[in-house]
Amino acid sequence: MLGQVSLANTFGDSLKKLSPAEQKAVKLTVFDFFENPASPGHSLHQVDKAPWPHWWSLRVNDDLRIILAHQADSYVLCYVGHHDEAYRWAQRRRFEQDITGTLRVVLIEEEIQHVIQTVEVNAPLSRYDREYLMRIGIPASWVDYVRHASEEDLIELIDEFPEEVWERVEELLKGNVVKIPERIAVENPLHHPDSRRRFWTPASLEELKRSLDMPWEKWLVYLHPLQREAVEAHYSGPARVSGGAGTGKTVVAVHRTAELSRRYPGERILLTTFSRTLAQHLRHHLQLLMGSVHPRVTVANLHSLARGWCSHLYGDRFTIAEDQQVAQQLEWLRLELCPSFSSGFVRMEWERVIEPWNIRTLEQYLHTQRIGRKAPLRTEDRQKLWQVFEALWRWLEGNSLLTWSMLCYRLVDDADLLPKYRCIVVDEAQDFGPAELMLIRALCPENPDDLFLCADAEQRIYRTVSPWSTLGIHTRGRSTRLRVNYRTTRQIQYYAERILPEYTEQGDDLQDETLSLRPLPLLRGDDPRIRPAISEDREAELLAEWLILRAQEGYQLGEMGVFARTRNYLKDYIVPVLEKCGLPVHWLDDHSLPDSNRVNVGTAHRAKGLEFKVVAVVGVCASLFPLQSVLSDIEDPVERIEFERLERQLLYVACTRAREKLWVSYCGVPSPYLPPAPQDKSP
Repeated sequence: MLGQVSLANTFGDSLKKLSPAEQKAVKLTVFDFFENPASPGHSLHQVDKAPWPHWWSLRVNDDLRIILAHQADSYVLCYVGHHDEAYRWAQRRRFEQDITGTLRVVLIEEEIQHVIQTVEVNAPLSRYDREYLMRIGIPASWVDYVRHASEEDLIELIDEFPEEVWERVEELLKGNVVKIPERIAVENPLHHPDSRRRFWTPASLEELKRSLDMPWEKWLVYLHPLQREAVEAHYSGPARVSGGAGTGKTVVAVHRTAELSRRYPGERILLTTFSRTLAQHLRHHLQLLMGSVHPRVTVANLHSLARGWCSHLYGDRFTIAEDQQVAQQLEWLRLELCPSFSSGFVRMEWERVIEPWNIRTLEQYLHTQRIGRKAPLRTEDRQKLWQVFEALWRWLEGNSLLTWSMLCYRLVDDADLLPKYRCIVVDEAQDFGPAELMLIRALCPENPDDLFLCADAEQRIYRTVSPWSTLGIHTRGRSTRLRVNYRTTRQIQYYAERILPEYTEQGDDLQDETLSLRPLPLLRGDDPRIRPAISEDREAELLAEWLILRAQEGYQLGEMGVFARTRNYLKDYIVPVLEKCGLPVHWLDDHSLPDSNRVNVGTAHRAKGLEFKVVAVVGVCASLFPLQSVLSDIEDPVERIEFERLERQLLYVACTRAREKLWVSYCGVPSPYLPPAPQDKSP
């Protein structure tokens, strides 16, 4: 027995395509059916002329039908649509358990023939025998066709391949060895790890209603086996989840938080991250997943928590120093005390070594390894520079100013006075510096399942490298690498990857993030649009025209995001034209989620942790990517390389916020980071 009523991910996908009124009618029918599937009141009968005899139709109204697999006392809802369309869907597919033990819905042989022409020219899978291909999960009825298919034909079938099978086929197409998966013995095939990627059995009517009453998102109930393994694992200490953009690290962080709150009821759990925007996003997702967030589960960005604790412990006798304020004071001290060193070098030494590692004495400075700095520094040079840094520390303290690192270190020193958490889950952990990581370690006593950190070295845009192991966070042997990109299309991912630098910073716990481990995209779409313009005004006009076309295609304004390197570029050139063209905008900030009724705009840094179906990155010119106002101040060639690496990663982050459509535009000289434009003729 499979389980009384289950849902396939294809059911949710088809439900999304219906009108709101139709969706409401379907949900009411599903709720009634879930409560008593055997009730004679349901209009349930077999689908005529279906190649698989166990397809049944459940009537919603005169027009809508739910297609379900029905055997014995088990029902799996697989599709919903208008009468003729729903029947055609069933007549083209069968429901089966494959040789590996997993359940799936696959196209019948006749449908495969419409896509694949049996010509043994450039057929990459022809060198593998039938039995091997079946044992890696390719449906038996497909094998003779896929062995003779071109790579282009195989790609046409991505949406029909079971996900785990396509992952294996993709590895074969790359020339990699694919081991035959072991058959996993489970009493209920729906509990097979790969089955759980696409089938879900609600535990209660309440759980079913919560899932269907919210905007349908697969991540709420369907997880990749690696994601589920990381979410449900019992770890003996800190654990790490890594993966490229779109692989679902945030999904794992949210599910892990929910899992830990159930595993340790009554215990304090913290879900945190670097930016306030992403923290709001995480809270929203946790509410969707759990229905409500338990009072003992805290979701907040770490700096906000730290500021509140500091105010409580020390009163309001401090102010957070503005970056520009500190930079200005540092420059005055450099000119007065150490003018032989360049402004850029001194600033980078402060930002990457002195301030983040809380170097407070000359002796500390003389013995520090200067992690994150490439240029060597002699003892006599450190002694000269220390005059500047010592004076800056005195200036900060004398004016009751704290940097964020100072604030975190102060709390670490008084950790006994802070609340303690049973478990802490961190999203975008690569953006935390040593002060933040030490505070996290101090907030959570060492125990099983204590720290769970999600990170991607290629999306580091705020902080320099901070080796976790030097801070008491050891994840060796407790790491998971996510390999499947669920968010962005193949075309967008491949274009964005060419923006990235060809190496990863050394001395990093995430240094195994290499090109060979880039994620496998499961979605297809249009090539990105790369558009030059003769002026900023013309760039804005072209963008407005493109966004209006997307709206005419059915995309909502709230599904669109527009990002630039600086806020001024958006404010001066882009936003006025968008508003003039009838496209209202919402500025992304620390205090609000993206607006569902307006085009969301913000800097590339604001894009972190967000996603939109339609994304435009504007002003991608040589003066803004990299930001020349900063780069021109950096004289050391090694430091210039490091700054440019972060700028590349910032552009990569902005581009990979796109799920389906990506626009990149510029006027004048394009950014040197932009790959050549794809041959895309779409409007």
